[in-house]
Amino acid sequence: MAIAQDASKLKPSNKKNARWSQEDNAVLIDLLKSHQSKGHQSDSGWKGIVWTACEEALRGSESRSGGGPKTASGCKEHWHSVRLSFGDMLYTPRLIWDQMRKSYLTVKKLVNQSGWGWDDERKLTVAPSDVWDTYVAVRLHLCIMEAGY
Repeated sequence: MAIAQDASKLKPSNKKNARWSQEDNAVLIDLLKSHQSKGHQSDSGWKGIVWTACEEALRGSESRSGGGPKTASGCKEHWHSVRLSFGDMLYTPRLIWDQMRKSYLTVKKLVNQSGWGWDDERKLTVAPSDVWDTYVAVRLHLCIMEAGY
């Protein structure tokens, strides 16, 4: 039995994907920094007005970089796909807190294990070489198992 399909779904789209140049990325980052300082970023992400402002700021950039226009949703998707390559320049307070908490819990867990200690002068965990070797071997094994190898 054949299922009828909507013909409009079968037509290829004439919509061009946006292309992002280094200049476009710089405009996006500068605008995000500006809106961050204005408080337009919450713990859960950027407010909608930020992406609209990005679209407006990048309007016409397709003539330089090629591709299609950069929409608000396209700017948001692009940022989510490339943000890790831009380092920690736009961390939210929540993200910073989460990273600090994770580091604290790791140190606390290590210090409470047999063979580990805390060097108060240097402010770091200490352990004999054999304890470190075991720790690294176990962590490596866990990472390999999590990756499915």
